[in-house]
Amino acid sequence: MKHIFNIDNVFATILVIVILKFFPVFFNIDMFDPIQNTFEDMQITDLVFSQVKDYSDVGIDSNIVIINNGHLDRMNIAELIYKINEKEPKLIALDAFFRAEKGPEQDEPLKDAFSEVDNLILVNELTDTNDDSEFDSLKTSNPMFNQYAMNGYANVYIADGDFKTVRQIKPFTKVNDKIIPSISSKVVEIYDKDKFERYKNRNNELEVINYKRNIDKYLTYNYSEILNEEIDYEHFKGKIVLIGYLGPELGKISTEDIFYTPMNKNYSGKTNPDMYGVVIHANVISMILEEDYIYRTSDALAFVLMILVVYINMILFNYWRRNEELLIWYQPYTILLILGELIGFSFLMVLLMHWFKIELRFAASFFAITVTVLSYELFTDSLKPLVMGYVKRYQFNKERKNNIKENNGEERISNDELFMNLENERKNTTEDKIEEIELENIEKVDKIENESLEDENIEEIENETDEDTKDETDKKSDNDEDELEDKDAK
Repeated sequence: MKHIFNIDNVFATILVIVILKFFPVFFNIDMFDPIQNTFEDMQITDLVFSQVKDYSDVGIDSNIVIINNGHLDRMNIAELIYKINEKEPKLIALDAFFRAEKGPEQDEPLKDAFSEVDNLILVNELTDTNDDSEFDSLKTSNPMFNQYAMNGYANVYIADGDFKTVRQIKPFTKVNDKIIPSISSKVVEIYDKDKFERYKNRNNELEVINYKRNIDKYLTYNYSEILNEEIDYEHFKGKIVLIGYLGPELGKISTEDIFYTPMNKNYSGKTNPDMYGVVIHANVISMILEEDYIYRTSDALAFVLMILVVYINMILFNYWRRNEELLIWYQPYTILLILGELIGFSFLMVLLMHWFKIELRFAASFFAITVTVLSYELFTDSLKPLVMGYVKRYQFNKERKNNIKENNGEERISNDELFMNLENERKNTTEDKIEEIELENIEKVDKIENESLEDENIEEIENETDEDTKDETDKKSDNDEDELEDKDAK
């Protein structure tokens, strides 16, 4: 229990949080930008979309038709609108801006075409004019065109830690106390109000996009096919028609209005963007209409899980290091523990996303796990001894001040007098110790002398005994010789 409820574990855990808080400062150095862009833009859950999921059984979403407008001028776009509108779609949404006037020859046909559409959606753009990370204004198309349309913003959401990967969408944004919907939200509001209300009632500031399709999974046409009437228009009726940029010609890749998504096969160090903006909007619309959402764990739960894992690590480190039998295995144990946790939680995140559509927000915890050993050793070997040293010095100085006071501080003893008193006490103590040692030595000498006297007495007794024994032996020998002589005489 002493290893579990240990104050050292608490402070070492707090140190991990401090490191997590201030470590990003190191990534503000420009020389680290390529490394930052490569690794910060990676997420374990991207593996689900790029490597794990099988999209072969995902069907074409027949609710949505996507048309590439390429680099058409306004006159040709007007003709495109007329031809599409004749087939009675539920709505037409254009992922394009028409801001500046280009003269009556270009503007009037487009204006007239827009006026004929019952449900027309034009995009607007959220802007931050004062660079405070809050949107405070909207940019729209020219009022001559916008008067016939409803609006939804086309901004895609890219998190601060991402480079250019679109993983989430903001369904609504507040601008000057007014709620502005995204283009995907506005499309669904017109197409299916019930599903829109359920989507809105989720009350999520951010929604994780459940990507399933790219261009090949939607009914997609090039502008030339529409203008030349080379297709069957039957599937346009009552459907959502999205007009946006898919390259100069359908099938020709361009770097304009194209983004990275989790579906990118090169999930680490991405090289080429894989999805155009209008197709991203289509994926969001499909997700809402299919009501196939991804659920995110809350920030509070993610923080609690991180603290729990870090604290458990501190308990284990503390136990291994203070146990003499396990101390020799401390380093290999810590390495195996950290590797095991990183692999285990990675597998758990992929499993939850793939099978249960739950995004476990554990990214910060991965970094926290890697610095647990550093934090524990930094605290126990450096910070704690340093702090304890200052505390002991403070206590010593405090006791010293109290000891040199006389009678509630009436008069202080000078430092010299205090030193002399301490020196005298030391001398007295030393003299007493020397006297004690001398007495012990005298006792030892007396004991040795007594032992020597005893040894001499014993030696004298032994010598006397030996002489008596010799005399008796000689006397006996003489008697034996006399008896032999008598025998010979007889």
